[in-house]
Amino acid sequence: MVAQSLQYAKALSPDILAVHIATDDEAGRKFKEKWEKWNPDIRLVTIYSPYRLVIKPLLDYIEQLERTKAPSDFITVLIPEFETKKWWHRLLHNQTGWILRTLLILKENVIVATIPYHLQK
Repeated sequence: MVAQSLQYAKALSPDILAVHIATDDEAGRKFKEKWEKWNPDIRLVTIYSPYRLVIKPLLDYIEQLERTKAPSDFITVLIPEFETKKWWHRLLHNQTGWILRTLLILKENVIVATIPYHLQK
């Protein structure tokens, strides 16, 4: 799922960064090591959120990017989502992505795209 999302991102722009939310320094360090071994040639930004919050720290980071970008630039946020076979399974997955997308579409010059990932089982 991550590889597909990054492949799509590379098709959109050469200026890509991946964002990882880590609960502590150790988790952030381990993820960074794995990222560097995998070496997708994409910059990784780690945001530390000790209380497992995802949406607020990510929204804060996007707002920070908005303040530093040129007026004619856009920020595109790609959200990978599980596509389940049964509609009621969707209630268990993708809630964070749905909330994030709902909050981001209200921002000017921020584009939100979801990337479906079809579960086999």
